[in-house]
Amino acid sequence: MSNFKNAPEIPIPKQSNVFISEGNNKLATLFKNGFDALGGIENYVKPGQTVLIKINCVGGNNPTTGGNTDPLMCEALIKMLKEKCQPGRIVVGDETDTIRSDFDAFGQWGWRAMCERQGVELDDMSKDPDYVDVEIDNALYCNT
Repeated sequence: MSNFKNAPEIPIPKQSNVFISEGNNKLATLFKNGFDALGGIENYVKPGQTVLIKINCVGGNNPTTGGNTDPLMCEALIKMLKEKCQPGRIVVGDETDTIRSDFDAFGQWGWRAMCERQGVELDDMSKDPDYVDVEIDNALYCNT
């Protein structure tokens, strides 16, 4: 049952793999346990593949509030990908200026520094010339 007032129930397709864990502030362990429970990260990423890590990084939300992805969490995932999968390319991205175009969310919350440290690409998808809106048939939206 949904926690949102008047929200439709959103069915989860049977093919969805989900792992939920309570944290112990050891991100690498959480990711390892999660992917191990799903058969290993190697089942999802093969050597040489391009990996897009789609983060939430819009507007002025500080990652510590849960409103956006924390760069430390993403960095732990990148380290695991490099160690276990040897991807050809890793891209971290989001459409950042959907709320405030004057706010540098990538710079403010440390995304640029983290991506430089890890040697991965950072993509502001809202500035991508190939960006296209896509309609999804039968999409469900929870209006809070």
